[in-house]
Amino acid sequence: MRHLIISIFLFSLAVLFISYRFWGYPNSIIKIEGKLESYSFSAAPDGKGGTNDNYFLSLIGDSKNYKIPAKFLDYLNKTEFESDFQKGKKVELLISDNKNKIGNHFDIYSISTNGKNYLPTEKTIKIDALEKNVAIPIFVLLFAFVGWLNFRKYKR
Repeated sequence: MRHLIISIFLFSLAVLFISYRFWGYPNSIIKIEGKLESYSFSAAPDGKGGTNDNYFLSLIGDSKNYKIPAKFLDYLNKTEFESDFQKGKKVELLISDNKNKIGNHFDIYSISTNGKNYLPTEKTIKIDALEKNVAIPIFVLLFAFVGWLNFRKYKR
């Protein structure tokens, strides 16, 4: 009975993990162009020894929320972006085609203006793909562990 409960728990955990990883991720990335209205780059303590990074951009005449995910911040050329920022400056964003389910915003994969790239797409796509590819081995390992538990139970 104990093995059945463990098996059901691990299976449920695997399903939750897989569904969280794949729902809310973009099926494709779309390009939008607009004029910068404002940006907000803030990092506040999260109370757990880390920071809660909130990097948002808004475009003139567009009510959507655009956010740079924390996992991409190492590749953002923040100082150059801030020094080049001008309200009304034309900007090109590559964003996810669906809203992030948790924060109700669109994730930014690239920011560029006049041929200058502040957040390189080739880096952000690799990070996103790596996250997705990690889920599959974990799922397989969980099922292998459950199989091993059941095998041990019936071997006795």
